Amino acid sequence: MMNLENHLLGLVFPRRCFICKKLILEDLLACFACLGALKLPVSSTLTMNGITVKVYSLFPYRYPFNQIVLSKFYYDTSLFSLTAKTMPYLCKNLYNKGFFEQATLVPIPIHWWRHFLRGFNQAEVFAKHIAENFELPVCNALLRKKWTTFQSALASRERHKNVSDALTVSDGAAAQVKNRKIILIDDLCTTGATLLAAAKALRPLAPCEITALVICH
Repeated sequence: MMNLENHLLGLVFPRRCFICKKLILEDLLACFACLGALKLPVSSTLTMNGITVKVYSLFPYRYPFNQIVLSKFYYDTSLFSLTAKTMPYLCKNLYNKGFFEQATLVPIPIHWWRHFLRGFNQAEVFAKHIAENFELPVCNALLRKKWTTFQSALASRERHKNVSDALTVSDGAAAQVKNRKIILIDDLCTTGATLLAAAKALRPLAPCEITALVICH
């Protein structure tokens, strides 16, 4: 029913491809031609103090893809939703390799005051829509216990210090994390300091694997 509603809405209010700007009927971020031309996702590996996290990024952080991340500052979650709906086309290789099998999504938390001001956590919004599309559980296993400066405002060497011990494990998370494959979800990875801090906090709960999926890198 929802697909029919989206299709009818697309006929009345046609959507434009996020990349080439052509009109499309599909409730997706981009047209199939543009999606087919993308070489995604791109992987990188973060390592620090014995902690290793493999990160899969959907897009490079450049125009127009950076607009997805920046939309959070305009209190708009529509692009996060569209990106998640488009992921089956963006992540075919990962899906075929079983990346999402037996996985639990863990969104990177933001401070409660920042959540109050913005009204949402973009990582939670993104994780929720991914979970709906891939039928995966979401666990808010992490809490941000202290206010931190935006990572983008800091020099690279200061970012690890900024998030050091900023994250803690939430009550009841152990049962949902132990022996599970954890996929950390965030909108942006720059130096990877936040993702490494999240992996450090979760490691004592004995997940079988910790990887990450972000919109832009």
